[in-house]
Amino acid sequence: MTHVKTAVLGILISLTHLAEAQTLLSRTVDFSCQECTPSEALVSLSRQTGINIVFSDRFFEQCAPVQLQVQQEPIQNILDKIVRCGRVNYKEMDDQIVLYRKSGKRTLSGYVQDAKTGERLIGVSIKILEEKSDPVVRTISNEFGFFSMKLEEGIHNVGVYYVGYQALQLPVEVLEDKIIRVRLQSSSVLKEVLVSGMSGSDAKEHNGGSPIYLDLKGLGTLPMPGGEADLLRQAALQTGIQTGADGLGGLHIRGGNADQNLFLLDDVPVYSPSHALGLFSIYNPSTVSSVRLWKGDFPARYSGRASSVLDVRTRDGDSRRFRSEVSSGLFA
Repeated sequence: MTHVKTAVLGILISLTHLAEAQTLLSRTVDFSCQECTPSEALVSLSRQTGINIVFSDRFFEQCAPVQLQVQQEPIQNILDKIVRCGRVNYKEMDDQIVLYRKSGKRTLSGYVQDAKTGERLIGVSIKILEEKSDPVVRTISNEFGFFSMKLEEGIHNVGVYYVGYQALQLPVEVLEDKIIRVRLQSSSVLKEVLVSGMSGSDAKEHNGGSPIYLDLKGLGTLPMPGGEADLLRQAALQTGIQTGADGLGGLHIRGGNADQNLFLLDDVPVYSPSHALGLFSIYNPSTVSSVRLWKGDFPARYSGRASSVLDVRTRDGDSRRFRSEVSSGLFA
C-alpha cells in the first residue's frame, strides 16, 4: 500500500510540474524596460519572473533598443515585442523558455520605378545592407522593373542603387511574403567630364589585349618567295604563329587550327586568304593602309572564331592626284 501511495504522489508531482511548464507563457506580469537592448530586456524579464530564459546575444546584434511599459501582460506578448527584430522563435522546455533562430525564409519582391513619371526601371541593383550577411543577398530588377529575393524573417535594411538616380536605403520588415514598391528620385545631371587618352606607342603598352600592328614599311626588306611582299608571311614571323608543312597550310596561332582564324578585309570576312595552294596571300600590300592582328583576347564584335583575328584595312585613295606603283617578282 505504501508503494502505491508513493507512486501516486510521484505522478501528481510530475503532473504539477508539467502544468506549470505549459503555463509559463500565459502568466501575466508587470514589466518595464526603457532603452534596453533585447538581450538586456530578456535578462530583466528573467529576473522579475524567476523564469530561466535561454538565448544568444548574437540573435539581436542588428536590433535597436526597445521600450516597454506593460501591466498584467502575458509573458508571451512581452516576448513577441522584445524579439520582434531578432528573427527567432521560442518555446517552453523543462521549466524554462528557449529562444532559437528561425530557419524559414520569406520572399521579398517588388517593383522599382521613377518617382516622377512612374516608369519601371530596368537593371536596378537591390542589396541587403547587413555586414554579417553571408553570402551577400543582392539582385537586379528585370525588364519589367520587378525583383525578388529570399530573406530570413525580420527587419532588413535594403539598399537600392541605379545610375542617374539617388541611392535609397529603407528598412523593410519581412515576417511573411511581401511585395513593395520602390520609387527613386532622379539625381542632378553630372558636370562635364573631360576624358583624355594616349596615342601611339604609349597606348599600345598600356592596353591589355591590344592587337599587333604589322609594319607595312618593312615588308620589302623581308625574304619572300618570288620576291613579292606578302602580309601573311610577315604575320607568320610573329611569336606564337606557325605555318603548315613547308610553309603551306595556313596559319596556326597558339595551337589553333588554320580554320579558327578570322580574316577581314574592310570588315568583310575572307574565307580563303591565300591562293596557289597557300603560297601567296590575296592581300595586295600596295592597297593596304593598316593591319591589326589579335593572337587572343580579341573584342567580342569579332565573333565566330576561336584562335585569332587579322583585320586588314585598305587605303581610301587620293581623289586629287594620280599615283602609281610598280613591283616585279619571279611570278608576276
